[in-house]
Amino acid sequence: MSKYEKELFIKEFDKILDNTNVVTISGSAPQGLNKDIYKVLIDMAKAKDKKVILDTSGDLLREGIKANPTMIKPNSEEMESLLGISINNKDEIIKSALKLHQSGIEVVVVSIGGDGALLVSKEGIYQGRPPKILK
Repeated sequence: MSKYEKELFIKEFDKILDNTNVVTISGSAPQGLNKDIYKVLIDMAKAKDKKVILDTSGDLLREGIKANPTMIKPNSEEMESLLGISINNKDEIIKSALKLHQSGIEVVVVSIGGDGALLVSKEGIYQGRPPKILK
């Protein structure tokens, strides 16, 4: 992505923010953008009092959470990488999610495969499990 394209994208994103309440930023970023691009976008959204959901991985996630998005949705491997720890069970997932929540992220949802997801927020800790599908 060229410098001109990046500037154009940032201007358009800023306009879009005026017509939304929640922004979802997910996946990878176009080649040529700095690893802090999601942090930049989150800062822009939060400056306009918008809620931001961040669902990405690697450096984009690591940099993005520095802006304290409203919600993140890492899996346990991504949390291990973020926190530099090993996670071996549900209690450790909860402890890690609480640490991220206490850092300023309102809602932390952790994907736990077939067991669904754990949600940590000021309201509490919840687990949602997918229904079993009968054949």
